[in-house]
Amino acid sequence: YFRQNTMLYVNTMKSYQAQPPRFNMPDYEEVWLTTRDGVRIFAWLIRGPRPAEAPTMMFFHGNAGTIAERLPNAEGLIKHTGCNLLLVEYRGYGTSGGDPTEAGLLADGQAALDHLRGRKDIDTDNLMVFGRSLGGAVAIALAHANEGALRGMIVENTFTSIREMAGALFPFLAVLPDAWFEALLDNHWHSDEIIGALRLPSLFLAGKQDEIVPPPQMVELWDRLR
Repeated sequence: YFRQNTMLYVNTMKSYQAQPPRFNMPDYEEVWLTTRDGVRIFAWLIRGPRPAEAPTMMFFHGNAGTIAERLPNAEGLIKHTGCNLLLVEYRGYGTSGGDPTEAGLLADGQAALDHLRGRKDIDTDNLMVFGRSLGGAVAIALAHANEGALRGMIVENTFTSIREMAGALFPFLAVLPDAWFEALLDNHWHSDEIIGALRLPSLFLAGKQDEIVPPPQMVELWDRLR
């Protein structure tokens, strides 16, 4: 109960030794965003070969590490799709300020989308969102709140809810009544309750050998989306 935030948000406070040029991405910009609750968060906007014409994708990573560890993923995405990428660093991670919470990460995602919608050098009618694991929950919640502003969503190996994830990782907790279990949680991330309302073109990527997120949870989210 007392360690749930530190178990969920494995925030790494450090500078970024790896930079985009190391992974063949020289055209990038360091971006500082201020969220609606006044927290400053860091991001990299990495441009593809034709930045004004290409789709721009917000990238929300998993619960551990920083955006620097995701640069190989960014390189592959840009190489194979030509998109622009905004790699968003959650509050409390890397050089971003604040402390991570569910409401805080939602505010981070909203600040990233608001920033992209206000730019003049990209196609603001062609914005997409990608999320992996915890980032998938951020992506789904952001899409639910801003569906009209997005062209598509990609989620990879994410979960239905924290309640279901906690029950899978700590089976002895599953015997608790649902109301008790929910009352013990500071973070809920109920993707299962909101994803069914989305009509956004979506791609789901699930690894059957994922050792953290049970693959059936991805199948359940997909079924609810359809």
